[in-house]
Amino acid sequence: MADVLPGAFGGKPAAIFVRYTGVSGEAEFACSTLIPYNGKVPAEKVVRDYFSDFFSEGTEREDYFYYVSRDGDQAVKIDGWSIVPEADYAVLERYL
Repeated sequence: MADVLPGAFGGKPAAIFVRYTGVSGEAEFACSTLIPYNGKVPAEKVVRDYFSDFFSEGTEREDYFYYVSRDGDQAVKIDGWSIVPEADYAVLERYL
């Protein structure tokens, strides 16, 4: 799932840019988010932890990267993520 491994870009990691698909009924839409990241734990764990409580009324994991609201009306499917170095973080944070 990850596009860049921590340290592969030669800089200190600052965030994880996650691409995901939001599902509401029959509608699907592309989404993204920027999760702060210091590189001390695996990026995959940070992404899973973030989405494990995505819906305020409760979130259930149906598949490894597919999370559904408790009532089943909404879902998110993680499409992938990239590690963002400090040098790029400020730009992404400003425009996302």
